[in-house]
Amino acid sequence: MNSHIRRCLALCLALSATRAVMNGSSCVSAGIITTTGSLRIGSAPASTNQGAWESNKRTRLFQEQSAIALDQDVNVDMTGPGVYASPEDCILGSVSAGTVVDSFLLHQDPKGRRHSIMLHGSITFDQDILGVIVSRDNLNASDSMFGVTGTLYPTGTEMLRGLDFPRAHDKITISDDRRTLSYDLQTQVALDHVRILTAVSAVPGPGSLALLGIAGLTAVRRRRSA
Repeated sequence: MNSHIRRCLALCLALSATRAVMNGSSCVSAGIITTTGSLRIGSAPASTNQGAWESNKRTRLFQEQSAIALDQDVNVDMTGPGVYASPEDCILGSVSAGTVVDSFLLHQDPKGRRHSIMLHGSITFDQDILGVIVSRDNLNASDSMFGVTGTLYPTGTEMLRGLDFPRAHDKITISDDRRTLSYDLQTQVALDHVRILTAVSAVPGPGSLALLGIAGLTAVRRRRSA
């Protein structure tokens, strides 16, 4: 491979990495292998309050925090493989302080105040699921730690943001290998939030990709000036 082709390839890689950082796709997709069903990955919205990010066909997922070290134990509602379709199914526990995690928020909000939807899908991660938060109290308590700066959350309100099974036909399934979360979410009056904590992904985050882009562009410039 001649030097001209190598320079072109280096420039393309650098520009691709920089473009990924600019449009936020690297942050959103880090740690996720596949999705199915109604699930769509997106960037963090301006608000996760009811009525702000609605869809009757899509369940949204965005990454909140990447490689955050917990400064305290975090209470979770689901801690291991299994099917969770009622409060009695939940395996209450915590993710210990000092654990380094990635956090993701699953968001489902139908259009209108009284529209009912039932959506299904799954997310497969490249690392283990350490805990899942679905109750309003635990969601509210963890917003300050995992919430995205600039994104509004319904913290401390009476909004029905947690799963309300068995009244609604909500179900969360965590696979035996702890890598896949499947959901069946019936959202009626309000919205549904599911916060997922995983072990840290091996995929470089946006900061690393930005450095890669800068390094690639620098290398190209050096070769050109040589």
